[in-house]
Amino acid sequence: MGEKDSFAASRAILIGVAAYDHADLTQLPAVRASLRAMERMLTDPALCGWPADRVTVIADPVSAADLGARVADLAEETSGELLLYFAGHGMLGERGELFLTTKQSRPTRLPFTALPWPMLADVVRNCPAAIRVVILDCCYAGRATETLAGGADIADLTHVQGAYTLTATTRNSPARTPVGADDTVPTSFTGVFAT
Repeated sequence: MGEKDSFAASRAILIGVAAYDHADLTQLPAVRASLRAMERMLTDPALCGWPADRVTVIADPVSAADLGARVADLAEETSGELLLYFAGHGMLGERGELFLTTKQSRPTRLPFTALPWPMLADVVRNCPAAIRVVILDCCYAGRATETLAGGADIADLTHVQGAYTLTATTRNSPARTPVGADDTVPTSFTGVFAT
Protein backbone atom coordinates (compact mmCIF):
# COMPACT_ATOMS: atom_id res chain seq x y z
CA MET A 1 0.00 0.00 0.00
CA GLY A 2 1.40 3.41 -1.00
CA GLU A 3 1.48 6.49 1.21
CA LYS A 4 -1.41 8.06 -0.68
CA ASP A 5 -3.49 4.91 -0.09
CA SER A 6 -2.97 5.24 3.66
CA PHE A 7 -4.93 8.52 3.55
CA ALA A 8 -7.73 7.22 1.29
CA ALA A 9 -10.24 7.05 4.16
CA SER A 10 -9.00 10.23 5.88
CA ARG A 11 -9.94 13.89 5.50
CA ALA A 12 -8.55 17.18 6.76
CA ILE A 13 -11.05 20.06 6.81
CA LEU A 14 -9.45 23.49 7.16
CA ILE A 15 -11.87 26.35 7.81
CA GLY A 16 -10.79 29.96 8.02
CA VAL A 17 -12.88 33.10 8.27
CA ALA A 18 -10.86 36.24 7.65
CA ALA A 19 -13.55 38.54 6.19
CA TYR A 20 -16.73 39.60 7.98
CA ASP A 21 -19.71 41.59 6.72
CA HIS A 22 -20.80 42.96 10.11
CA ALA A 23 -19.05 46.12 11.32
CA ASP A 24 -18.77 44.81 14.89
CA LEU A 25 -16.55 41.89 13.81
CA THR A 26 -12.90 42.72 13.20
CA GLN A 27 -11.41 41.55 9.93
CA LEU A 28 -8.76 38.86 10.49
CA PRO A 29 -6.32 38.85 7.55
CA ALA A 30 -3.89 36.64 9.51
CA VAL A 31 -6.41 33.81 9.14
CA ARG A 32 -5.65 33.65 5.39
CA ALA A 33 -1.98 33.09 6.20
CA SER A 34 -2.96 30.50 8.81
CA LEU A 35 -5.02 28.53 6.30
CA ARG A 36 -2.16 28.52 3.80
CA ALA A 37 0.33 27.50 6.51
CA MET A 38 -1.87 24.62 7.68
CA GLU A 39 -2.42 23.37 4.13
CA ARG A 40 1.33 23.57 3.38
CA MET A 41 2.23 21.75 6.58
CA LEU A 42 -0.28 18.95 6.01
CA THR A 43 0.57 18.38 2.36
CA ASP A 44 4.36 18.70 2.72
CA PRO A 45 5.79 15.20 2.05
CA ALA A 46 8.60 15.86 4.53
CA LEU A 47 6.15 16.74 7.32
CA CYS A 48 2.62 15.28 7.34
CA GLY A 49 2.37 13.98 3.76
CA TRP A 50 -1.38 14.29 3.25
CA PRO A 51 -2.38 14.10 -0.43
CA ALA A 52 -3.80 17.45 -1.58
CA ASP A 53 -7.09 15.81 -2.60
CA ARG A 54 -7.68 14.68 1.02
CA VAL A 55 -7.36 18.27 2.36
CA THR A 56 -10.46 20.45 1.98
CA VAL A 57 -9.93 24.19 2.48
CA ILE A 58 -13.02 26.28 3.21
CA ALA A 59 -12.11 29.96 3.13
CA ASP A 60 -14.58 32.63 4.28
CA PRO A 61 -17.72 30.46 4.43
CA VAL A 62 -20.80 32.66 4.10
CA SER A 63 -23.56 30.68 5.77
CA ALA A 64 -23.37 28.75 9.05
CA ALA A 65 -25.99 26.27 7.82
CA ASP A 66 -24.08 25.57 4.60
CA LEU A 67 -20.79 25.25 6.48
CA GLY A 68 -22.29 22.84 9.01
CA ALA A 69 -23.83 20.70 6.26
CA ARG A 70 -20.57 20.57 4.30
CA VAL A 71 -18.52 19.55 7.34
CA ALA A 72 -21.12 16.92 8.26
CA ASP A 73 -21.05 15.47 4.72
CA LEU A 74 -17.25 15.27 4.70
CA ALA A 75 -17.08 13.80 8.22
CA GLU A 76 -19.74 11.21 7.41
CA GLU A 77 -17.58 9.74 4.63
CA THR A 78 -14.40 9.68 6.75
CA SER A 79 -13.49 6.41 8.46
CA GLY A 80 -9.73 6.91 8.91
CA GLU A 81 -8.47 10.14 10.42
CA LEU A 82 -10.58 13.29 10.58
CA LEU A 83 -8.73 16.54 11.21
CA LEU A 84 -10.95 19.61 11.67
CA TYR A 85 -9.27 23.01 11.92
CA PHE A 86 -11.04 26.34 12.43
CA ALA A 87 -9.51 29.83 12.57
CA GLY A 88 -11.68 32.91 12.96
CA HIS A 89 -13.81 34.60 15.58
CA GLY A 90 -15.16 32.41 18.34
CA MET A 91 -18.01 34.06 20.24
CA LEU A 92 -20.10 33.19 23.27
CA GLY A 93 -23.87 32.90 23.21
CA GLU A 94 -26.19 34.02 25.99
CA ARG A 95 -25.76 30.70 27.82
CA GLY A 96 -21.98 30.72 27.45
CA GLU A 97 -21.92 28.26 24.52
CA LEU A 98 -19.23 28.62 21.87
CA PHE A 99 -20.18 29.72 18.34
CA LEU A 100 -17.85 29.60 15.34
CA THR A 101 -18.48 32.58 13.10
CA THR A 102 -18.91 32.82 9.34
CA LYS A 103 -18.73 35.75 6.94
CA GLN A 104 -22.37 36.74 7.60
CA SER A 105 -22.33 36.24 11.39
CA ARG A 106 -23.93 38.93 13.52
CA PRO A 107 -22.96 39.21 17.19
CA THR A 108 -26.55 39.88 18.27
CA ARG A 109 -27.95 36.92 16.28
CA LEU A 110 -25.42 34.15 16.84
CA PRO A 111 -27.94 31.25 16.95
CA PHE A 112 -29.08 32.18 13.42
CA THR A 113 -25.83 33.37 11.85
CA ALA A 114 -22.99 31.37 13.42
CA LEU A 115 -22.28 27.66 13.86
CA PRO A 116 -22.95 26.40 17.39
CA TRP A 117 -19.93 24.39 18.49
CA PRO A 118 -22.06 21.76 20.32
CA MET A 119 -23.73 20.84 17.00
CA LEU A 120 -20.38 20.55 15.24
CA ALA A 121 -18.97 18.59 18.18
CA ASP A 122 -21.80 16.07 17.73
CA VAL A 123 -20.79 15.64 14.09
CA VAL A 124 -17.17 15.02 15.09
CA ARG A 125 -18.05 12.73 18.00
CA ASN A 126 -20.49 10.61 15.98
CA CYS A 127 -18.65 10.36 12.66
CA PRO A 128 -17.15 6.97 11.70
CA ALA A 129 -13.54 8.25 11.84
CA ALA A 130 -11.25 6.10 13.97
CA ILE A 131 -9.23 9.16 14.99
CA ARG A 132 -10.71 12.66 15.34
CA VAL A 133 -8.49 15.70 15.82
CA VAL A 134 -9.93 19.17 16.34
CA ILE A 135 -7.77 22.31 16.28
CA LEU A 136 -9.53 25.55 17.18
CA ASP A 137 -7.72 28.85 16.71
CA CYS A 138 -10.35 31.22 18.07
CA CYS A 139 -11.39 33.03 21.22
CA TYR A 140 -12.89 30.84 24.00
CA ALA A 141 -11.74 27.68 22.19
CA GLY A 142 -11.17 25.89 25.49
CA ARG A 143 -14.93 25.41 25.79
CA ALA A 144 -14.70 22.90 22.95
CA THR A 145 -12.98 20.31 25.12
CA GLU A 146 -15.97 20.22 27.46
CA THR A 147 -18.38 19.66 24.59
CA LEU A 148 -16.33 16.95 22.87
CA ALA A 149 -16.04 15.12 26.15
CA GLY A 150 -19.83 14.86 26.26
CA GLY A 151 -20.08 16.79 29.51
CA ALA A 152 -17.16 14.99 31.16
CA ASP A 153 -14.84 16.94 33.39
CA ILE A 154 -11.52 17.99 31.86
CA ALA A 155 -9.81 15.37 34.03
CA ASP A 156 -11.94 12.68 32.36
CA LEU A 157 -10.89 13.55 28.79
CA THR A 158 -8.57 10.56 28.75
CA HIS A 159 -11.68 8.36 28.52
CA VAL A 160 -12.73 9.81 25.15
CA GLN A 161 -10.97 7.39 22.81
CA GLY A 162 -9.73 8.58 19.44
CA ALA A 163 -10.65 12.24 20.03
CA TYR A 164 -7.98 14.91 20.46
CA THR A 165 -8.49 18.64 20.83
CA LEU A 166 -5.93 21.41 20.56
CA THR A 167 -7.12 24.92 21.37
CA ALA A 168 -5.58 28.37 21.08
CA THR A 169 -7.04 29.54 24.37
CA THR A 170 -8.76 28.54 27.57
CA ARG A 171 -12.52 28.66 27.95
CA ASN A 172 -12.53 32.38 28.91
CA SER A 173 -9.62 33.87 26.96
CA PRO A 174 -9.31 35.67 23.64
CA ALA A 175 -7.00 34.35 20.91
CA ARG A 176 -4.11 36.50 19.70
CA THR A 177 -2.70 37.65 16.41
CA PRO A 178 0.65 39.39 16.06
CA VAL A 179 0.38 43.18 16.18
CA GLY A 180 -0.04 44.56 12.67
CA ALA A 181 -0.49 41.09 11.16
CA ASP A 182 -1.63 41.02 7.56
CA ASP A 183 -2.41 38.10 5.27
CA THR A 184 1.26 37.06 5.18
CA VAL A 185 1.62 36.39 8.92
CA PRO A 186 -0.44 33.62 10.57
CA THR A 187 -2.19 33.93 13.90
CA SER A 188 -0.02 33.53 16.99
CA PHE A 189 -1.32 30.03 17.76
CA THR A 190 -1.17 28.56 14.25
CA GLY A 191 2.15 30.26 13.61
CA VAL A 192 3.76 28.25 16.42
CA PHE A 193 3.23 24.83 14.84
CA ALA A 194 2.44 25.37 11.15
CA THR A 195 5.29 27.63 10.05
